Amino acid sequence: MSQQDELACARLASLWTHHIDRHNIEDVIALFSEDGILHGHGGAALKGRETIRKGLSRRDPNRVTRHVLAPPVVKLTGPNEAEGVAEYILFDAFKDQYPGQDILPIAPPLAVGEFHQVYRRINGTWFIAVHKGQSIFRRPEA
Repeated sequence: MSQQDELACARLASLWTHHIDRHNIEDVIALFSEDGILHGHGGAALKGRETIRKGLSRRDPNRVTRHVLAPPVVKLTGPNEAEGVAEYILFDAFKDQYPGQDILPIAPPLAVGEFHQVYRRINGTWFIAVHKGQSIFRRPEA
């Protein structure tokens, strides 16, 4: 795997957290291949961009999240396919609970876990083919 390919795949993981934290749903969708699969919480698999869009549109607009992402470990599994794993720490709050506050109070992390992604190169461009988050630790009240 070339360094350029590895960086392109790692960038997809970073862009995933950046866009999902900012509710940039269309930007998230663009990261996926047309037949991409997003494994949601509870094990539901959203297949295809339109289904992923519908699933993500249900996110609470008052929920503010920030993922702190470790650099992904990426390995080539075929000429146009790779896998990556990145550890994350997830913080969250609901802005409607703190009206008028620009900075929300911090609570312990909601979760610490791993993002497992499969990447596919299509016509020279890398996309997320499969995304699955796996919590390793979770805040008890969550």
